[in-house]
Amino acid sequence: MPDAPESMISRIRKLLAQAEDAGVTPAEAELFRAKAVDLMAKYGIENLTSTAGNPDEMVIKEVEIALTFADVEARLFYYVAEALGCKAILTSTPEPGVSKVDVVGYLNDIGRAEVMFASLSLQMAAAVDRAFPKGARSTKSDRANWMMSWTTAVKDLLKAAEAGAAAAAEAETPGTALVLQERSVAVRTAFQKEYPNVTFGPSKYSYTPGGYAAGQSASLGKTAGVGNSNRTPVTAGRSAIGR
Repeated sequence: MPDAPESMISRIRKLLAQAEDAGVTPAEAELFRAKAVDLMAKYGIENLTSTAGNPDEMVIKEVEIALTFADVEARLFYYVAEALGCKAILTSTPEPGVSKVDVVGYLNDIGRAEVMFASLSLQMAAAVDRAFPKGARSTKSDRANWMMSWTTAVKDLLKAAEAGAAAAAEAETPGTALVLQERSVAVRTAFQKEYPNVTFGPSKYSYTPGGYAAGQSASLGKTAGVGNSNRTPVTAGRSAIGR
């Protein structure tokens, strides 16, 4: 039996913290990060295969993000949630500088998304500071476009990682692909019921090759103090679906 969601998330956070410890070598840090990435990918697979007939709770969770470039950060959370088995939608909020994402999915998948987002948000902040050091001539729009291209690359990395984990699980346990498909259909159906009239407008961001290239080098496990950083989004609560 796999660990409970909170226990697994705790293990992942500890691995990520170990990777950032000043006392470890670069090789040791990379091993810690690789293990964290592996656990993140396996986390959802193992939970869904062990709970057949008794799935974990499906919920709607509202996540409010109050950070610099909150809109880009919200889109990063959207991409992460969608890559990890959830469905998400960006929703409006009357508070300036705050963006909100509504996420529909199983609790263990949303938990994975929150851990991954906390890691990637920190990485993106560091990456954009390197790309636009203090004193360099740039506009807020330049930075936002660069960050959005970075998140697009990360979205592609996450999708590839999840596809690889799913293929490996199917090879080890035939029938896993069917369970994954059934969960995907259940999440999509629940999302469409809650948000029947979703429309997508044109992107307000421009693609930048430098941002995308930097995003391709992102570590899917690297972070500093996941869960303890003041960059962690404020969650506004959740409600169960069909229980």
